[in-house]
Amino acid sequence: MRSPFTKVFHPPISKVSTVSIGTALAGFALCILGSASSTAAETLTSSGILTAEAPPGRGCATLLITQLMNRNAPLGSGGTTSGPGFSASVAANKLAGRTYLTTHFALQYTLAPSVHRARIVSDNAGDVVLKSTVDSLLGTIPSTTTYKRDSTLHARLDSLGAGTPLYIMMAAQYFERAWQYYDSIGMRMPAYTSTSDVYDRPSQGRYVVDIADANIAGGFSGPYYGLSFPPGQGGRILFENDFLYGVTYNPLTDVISGSPVRAVLPGNVVYRDYSAADWEKGVQVTASHEFYHSVQYAYDSTLNNIHAWYELSATGMEERLAPSVNDYFQYLRFNIPKSHQISLMTAQTVENYGNAIFHIFLTHALGAAFDRAIWEALATTNDLPTALIHGVGTQARWDSLYTAYAAAMTLSGSSAAANSPLAFSPDMPQWPKPRLDTLPASGITQLDFPALTFRILRPPVTDTGLVTLIGIPGSRRIDSSFSGYQSTLLTGGAVLLTHPPAGTATSLATANTSFTQIRHVALSKGVAETYAVRNPVTRAQTPLVFLAPKGGLNDSLKIVAESGRRVATIAADSSHSFWSWNLKDPQNRTVPPGFYFFKTSGAGVKSLIVLP
Repeated sequence: MRSPFTKVFHPPISKVSTVSIGTALAGFALCILGSASSTAAETLTSSGILTAEAPPGRGCATLLITQLMNRNAPLGSGGTTSGPGFSASVAANKLAGRTYLTTHFALQYTLAPSVHRARIVSDNAGDVVLKSTVDSLLGTIPSTTTYKRDSTLHARLDSLGAGTPLYIMMAAQYFERAWQYYDSIGMRMPAYTSTSDVYDRPSQGRYVVDIADANIAGGFSGPYYGLSFPPGQGGRILFENDFLYGVTYNPLTDVISGSPVRAVLPGNVVYRDYSAADWEKGVQVTASHEFYHSVQYAYDSTLNNIHAWYELSATGMEERLAPSVNDYFQYLRFNIPKSHQISLMTAQTVENYGNAIFHIFLTHALGAAFDRAIWEALATTNDLPTALIHGVGTQARWDSLYTAYAAAMTLSGSSAAANSPLAFSPDMPQWPKPRLDTLPASGITQLDFPALTFRILRPPVTDTGLVTLIGIPGSRRIDSSFSGYQSTLLTGGAVLLTHPPAGTATSLATANTSFTQIRHVALSKGVAETYAVRNPVTRAQTPLVFLAPKGGLNDSLKIVAESGRRVATIAADSSHSFWSWNLKDPQNRTVPPGFYFFKTSGAGVKSLIVLP
């Protein structure tokens, strides 16, 4: 499912977890979190962990911390365990279970009356007959220990040739589909060395999927879909048995009660209720996501450097194997409007899941097998920036791809995206709109944005504005009209943006392709006199841009040293709106630190400070 790396760097911290980040980390597991109740969200908000509108956590590489490892969780059959991958011996406390075998998987489950019982689909004829058989057999089994009762029940079901719940068969189908797909694109497949941590059943040479209540079997709480554990913790998957959490079992009524695992959109709109009609969609998306975590373990089996690509790529893979589910929609409101703030490389945040759309973009641009090269590099270096460059080819290719991604995102939330050549997903019209920055009516504004973020800029309402790109290799201008969208790659550090005529729209998609550096965009319009965009200036901020007064000038700009020596004479840009100086003299030598002056004809002398 999704949980081990969830929104913040916590334990399998669904949104109901309040464990502090400072708690010592003790183990790992990959998983997915579903959405929690508003009360749970308020709890996390008050603790400072989440924002007021935090969504569910999700498939993740959960960090099981000391506090969780010390919390014994009662199992429905009477045993206890200290959680997934814990060092405590739990063999004697494992549940009696039943096994459903496929080519590659051993799905372990129970039909005994407990919180772990596999979902019985009430409107499925086979499940109705199976439930009747289970009830009949339970009435004939002598009163004994829970383990012996359940063992007897499952043995008699097998001897009768009783069927398998639809929930289990559908899970098996989707796990096999995931295996076959990831194998078809050349990914490494996990070894058949997994063991069950919940059921006392042999794996029979298959990869184990324990189907049980994810909270109780895992030793923590929250709306989990499932978890995937690395080889050192059994190399298995813990799969939610009914998409309910916080469950209780009433033996008198034989009813399991709990809170539903749901996907929730803004305004608390329930998009998917996996505990009800959408249960098969929950099974489908969870199998796709969680097994990709298992595949990842074939490249990095220790999780000693948790990075963004674990969850980002696993969520991206959902769109290949479960494209109709769109569970990732619930996370997009957290990353798309904040694309100028939250780096694509930020891990263990809810935005990380929403950034799966970049994985979808790369799939569209590079083909289905592109992720294999990234994981091959991660197996060697475990350094994500290096792996991403390796996966796409070169730094220049990365710059081009990320800039094109930013340009395509201008279509997000637009009905026109459906037919645009820039669109990379048929879902784009349903996504939230990106944040747009508008050039100021006058003066200048500088916008900073971190590494691997992007901004989308609009022209001023009237007239022309100037966008100065500082340390950014390129941007794309996006023009739209009745004939569709066009993208034009721009070069240089300064770009003019003019408000387009009626019926058209123009924007500038500016992507910071750096993996480490904060870069800047300076926006300006309508200055009354020649103006230095940055004053004082550092050498890291070259070129230095001077804006001409509104209307522009035709003459050159003169730079004079404090001694009176002319340092440079700069011709105006062809637009007559600005001059650009690289802090060098006519002999291409970088000028030394100190005070300098600039002047144009008809304007007063202005001072400029150049710092070391």
